[in-house]
Amino acid sequence: MLTPIVSAIVLAAGSASRMGEPKLALPLGTRSVIQWVVDAALRSSVAETLVVVGHDEDVVRKQLEGLPLTIVSNRDYAAGMSSSLGAGIRAMRADSDAAIFLLGDQPFISVEMLDRLIRRFAETRARVVRAALNGHPCHPVLFSAVLLPEILDESGDVGGREVIKRHLTGQVLVPMENQWETLDVDTPSDYAAALSLSTVTMDPADT
Repeated sequence: MLTPIVSAIVLAAGSASRMGEPKLALPLGTRSVIQWVVDAALRSSVAETLVVVGHDEDVVRKQLEGLPLTIVSNRDYAAGMSSSLGAGIRAMRADSDAAIFLLGDQPFISVEMLDRLIRRFAETRARVVRAALNGHPCHPVLFSAVLLPEILDESGDVGGREVIKRHLTGQVLVPMENQWETLDVDTPSDYAAALSLSTVTMDPADT
């Protein structure tokens, strides 16, 4: 079984309107929200990590200084999620077999989960491989490179949803072992929950 070349694209261009402040820079243990996500990607078996920035670009860039990744500036971030997916796809290496999209505000996603998605893609070469909690699909989502042109054709805030709908028969779900990995830090109450969870779910050496 050949090891696929997979690019990780971290989506970090949103305005964080429900939080009221740059949520990706909020502290969580010894790191910020975005640093936890990026750290998981960097320690996984992906071939490269790209972070798409937009609204709070300067803030996010400061959080990621010195890390071995590529920052992609999406000047069109206000046009919706599809613009960020497109910016990441256009910046990824040309020989990638797939792209795995991570949310920049999902700090509990694990290295193990990312590697499980990549292994399932290597085994099946499915067009879509995504995490699932109790049978319900969620993030992260891995797309085979054959679908990336379709994502580039999308616009607005649909992200990859419409592409997934067109390829449901080619989708593989990978069960999540820990439900807290799905937590998005969107609101002050989400952040409070993340702070509480961080004391019991993160490596003591890191917190």
